[in-house]
Amino acid sequence: MTLNVRDFGAAGDGVTDDTAAFAEALAQGGRIYVPPGRFRVDFNNSGATPTGAILISGTTLFGSGANSVISPYSAAPRAAIGCASADAASFITDISIRGIKFLGTVASAGHSEFAGLLYLTGVKRLLIADCVFEGPRGDAITIASGFGGGPANERHNHQVTIRDNHFDGVLYGASGGRNPISIIDCDDMVIDGNSFTRWGRNDMPGGIDFEPDESYSVIKNVRVTNNRFSLSGGNRGHVTIATDGIPAGSLANIVIANNQMSGAYAGVCIYTATALPSVKHGIIIADNQIDDCQYVLEKVIGSVWGLQFTGNQCTSTGTGKGRLIIGNGTADYMVRDWLICDNVLICNTAVGNGITDHSENVVWARNVCSGSTQAHLRVGQGSPSTSYTSWSIEENTFLGSPSNGCIQADGSTTALLNVFRDNKMPVATSPGSFRTARGDYCGTSGNFLLAASLPSAFPRGVTTIRLANDAVITADDSGWLITYRMSDHASEAIWQEFVPFYSTINAHTRYIRKAIDASTWATWSAAGPLKFTASLTPASVSANSSSDEAFTVTGVRSGDVVEFSPPGHTAGILIGKARVSATNTVRIEFANVTAGALTPPAGVYRFSVTR
Repeated sequence: MTLNVRDFGAAGDGVTDDTAAFAEALAQGGRIYVPPGRFRVDFNNSGATPTGAILISGTTLFGSGANSVISPYSAAPRAAIGCASADAASFITDISIRGIKFLGTVASAGHSEFAGLLYLTGVKRLLIADCVFEGPRGDAITIASGFGGGPANERHNHQVTIRDNHFDGVLYGASGGRNPISIIDCDDMVIDGNSFTRWGRNDMPGGIDFEPDESYSVIKNVRVTNNRFSLSGGNRGHVTIATDGIPAGSLANIVIANNQMSGAYAGVCIYTATALPSVKHGIIIADNQIDDCQYVLEKVIGSVWGLQFTGNQCTSTGTGKGRLIIGNGTADYMVRDWLICDNVLICNTAVGNGITDHSENVVWARNVCSGSTQAHLRVGQGSPSTSYTSWSIEENTFLGSPSNGCIQADGSTTALLNVFRDNKMPVATSPGSFRTARGDYCGTSGNFLLAASLPSAFPRGVTTIRLANDAVITADDSGWLITYRMSDHASEAIWQEFVPFYSTINAHTRYIRKAIDASTWATWSAAGPLKFTASLTPASVSANSSSDEAFTVTGVRSGDVVEFSPPGHTAGILIGKARVSATNTVRIEFANVTAGALTPPAGVYRFSVTR
């Protein structure tokens, strides 16, 4: 059976107070129809006792779309429609609200923080779908944890779905309302397929706000997916997770994915408790489009254990926008087990991305970073000092020419635990001051480990370092240094290979050495003959005589054994042995067995050196 609110005396003329008619209809439960018209209705509370238009279990409230309008009657009620369970252990269950336009009065009456449209606390299995929420003075929807606060008013919410609705705040910035959705407590929530625009006064959060007010509140198992956000004037973000007041374990398993966000202070903003929790937060921010927000992700205070920021497309055209910033300039908080991968991060700021809290186990991989003028990524901070450890920065593409290098690292670290590998950087731009044992760049500004590092300095596994103008075989070698350490036992061998970039050496040439003990390397030896070439022009040899001529062959060293092949043959000239007389010098013997002077062949001589 379907009931019609007009059958209970509701006028729907936009003037009459229809609260009593709605209260009588809603008290029946079941299917209740709101026909076309504008019905002015109030829901209030005094302490923990609600009055007015109250939903009960098993109610489906539905209308005919945008023509079925419900507005608050009083100047500042708690809401137009609402409900509250009797205590923390009981629930209002199986409520459905569909096809209704909820219309606020922010345009005429102005902002009032706690004057909303829907207020629900102590609900289980709630669905709000295909509705329009427009211009509330406060929140459009509040999923609350009791009225007055404190243990006596504790309430919880479960299995809430808000899907395919349109939220228009009408005004935002200096004169706007509060939030489209405020969630004070909920376990198992889906916010999917909605559109949000023009939300938030400048001193209000401004978007979907997870903000538990009591220590007993929980925010768990939440999905914010496939929504469209634009034009928020709030001071936090399109999605705010402000859970700094709840204990460890009360925030967990949050997914924010496949949303479109533009025009806000932040795409996602996070506040958490100071101490690292006893269980992982499990926050996933994935596959979102975030455009022209001052911050794409901002964590202002608190410690976060377990966060993924992956597959997001983040762009900015406005000056000072598009940053990903973690930390608030103090050394109080901790970041642990973060994965920031496969994002496009295009900003318009000096430092585009930063994690300046104490941080541990952070992977920054396969991102494209551009737009920063000082550094693409800042790791740690120097004053007050923070530490960073177990960072892996791999396979990123850094574009532009940041003045402080692609990565500006401050504070303290253990270089052995960090990785910097296979990143693409602008020509002549160093990674900056990030310190690592395993990397594809080496120098005083890049890594601690050089060719002279002791065997004990290298971590277990295979370490690959790109050396530039370092003393390896000669004074200014460049090439790849590969270290193999398969065990932590000092008695087991550690091996190194060095593959130089010499243009005069065959590309497959390499050197090897092993560790004698944890503090001593054996002498480098070539693994196979070295290949050199030199363009030589021998002098004329007199009749029936021989000469021993010196030539420059770059790369040979005293003590090398050398064999060679000349570029051709001159009849009557015998070419004898060659020897290395000094570093970079080879002497070759020529003999003339004819009655007239002859000149040995000129051209490219090829040398094979055993070292």
